[in-house]
Amino acid sequence: NEKRGKNLEEVQKMNEKAEELDLPNTHFEDPAGLEDRHDYTTAWELARLASITLENKLFAEVVSTPSKLIMNASGSSYFVFNRNKLLGYDGINGIKTGTTEEAGDVLVTSRVSNGHTIIIVVLRSENRFADTLSLLNLVSSYNLTYLSIHP
Repeated sequence: NEKRGKNLEEVQKMNEKAEELDLPNTHFEDPAGLEDRHDYTTAWELARLASITLENKLFAEVVSTPSKLIMNASGSSYFVFNRNKLLGYDGINGIKTGTTEEAGDVLVTSRVSNGHTIIIVVLRSENRFADTLSLLNLVSSYNLTYLSIHP
């Protein structure tokens, strides 16, 4: 029960942060985001959150790292790999892959282009990597006016 109480406190802080970041259509019920029936958000709010989190240099470094050798407290080492197959391709520098029963295959992608960061969010995809590349190619084929999605 102590763990459940700690989780509830974490979730409450997550929901308070979502409100602070003006994400009115985002709600958490568990800290990992795996209780799909009760967790929800929108593609727009995922893009906005991604834009905000990329301002954190450590976060930006982690999500842009293809692989890393890490060591645990007991000295065992593990090689971990980023699951984003697009990482490093044509300026793509992150952000997050995911798969759940409710959301399907998800990919939040960041790419720097002409000094601007473009964020693409794909939800319930059957091929999130191909869908993302199609959207990035579409975006690249237009002369865009960039708008900030920051608070």
